[in-house]
Amino acid sequence: NTTNNDIKPLAMHWPVTVSKVDLNRCEIGNHSQRRLKSIECMIGNTLISCDKPLPPGTFVTYKCPDMYNPAGLLPLCQKNGNWSEPILCIPECGVTYPKGAEPLILHGSRVETGQWPWAAAIFIRNSDNTWKFQCGGTLVSDTAVITAAHCVWKKPVKNMFIVLGHLSRKLPTVNRRDLIYRVTRIYLLPVYRHKINKYNSNIAVLILKGQVTLSTNVLPACLPDNDTVVHPYIMSIVSGWGLNENQETSQGLNYMKVPIIDVMKCLKTIDKELEQYVSYTTFCAGYVNGTAVCNEDGGGGLLTQHDGKWVLQGVLSRFSRPCQHSSYSVYTKVVLYTYWIKLIVDFENSKVIDT
Repeated sequence: NTTNNDIKPLAMHWPVTVSKVDLNRCEIGNHSQRRLKSIECMIGNTLISCDKPLPPGTFVTYKCPDMYNPAGLLPLCQKNGNWSEPILCIPECGVTYPKGAEPLILHGSRVETGQWPWAAAIFIRNSDNTWKFQCGGTLVSDTAVITAAHCVWKKPVKNMFIVLGHLSRKLPTVNRRDLIYRVTRIYLLPVYRHKINKYNSNIAVLILKGQVTLSTNVLPACLPDNDTVVHPYIMSIVSGWGLNENQETSQGLNYMKVPIIDVMKCLKTIDKELEQYVSYTTFCAGYVNGTAVCNEDGGGGLLTQHDGKWVLQGVLSRFSRPCQHSSYSVYTKVVLYTYWIKLIVDFENSKVIDT
């Protein structure tokens, strides 16, 4: 049960024997405790302090803050001095809390507060010191946003920030630190070369300055498992702040449901200009009946629902310009990059821990 963030041992009377010659001890460390709501350490049936090195056989029970879940079930200090499971609270993902939705993109619906809480708006500072909406993105942890590489290609990180939990494409009128986050690092794959290699591996990881304050309005989407298959004809959700069908700027976040399209069908129907971008690392989605993504929807996420969780399957990479309602759009296949994304997030979190 993902909403139950209390972890308790099944039994409290297991016999525990600790050898006097066993010098290995487990430590929790201040970095772990900072993210925990509460923690208790037990050996056998006795509570002991968690602030010192702990002997093998020690169990840990802990609670996580709201919007977080324990990474493991019942960490146990092993004889080698390592924990059997990490003592860590990870953000809840893929869950929506809608409060109650101008057409999207093309022919979409207005998003309600809390409906798609992972939607991120990326802004770039212009040479005249004004801020311009650049692209969409998807929050995937409490420190990272996924977008398209073309959105941030050769863009200085100092001129970029991200707005979360704010449905309007206009900047908040007050200095809302809970909504606006600076970007500290941008990760692109070495093989990405923009137009030179036809936008192959068009995906980027943006690392935020500071940990995001999670709420019912701001939550990450789940990443797909490494063995996930993107099946055609499954319905998905895309959202964005792009132009509507009247070629007018959409002032609010909108969304629409679109099917994932079989690759052969896509190649037969898609605009000839976009055909070159259909490859093993991408897939097609959308309609040819007037419902389509549009300018400035780029970088936004395509998500499907699995076991009640919304999973990020695609990043909007290429679409018809000017907006066409008679062509599919091309998305970067996120599952091919899940391992890379998780490595980056874990590395960045370890840097925070070390400090």
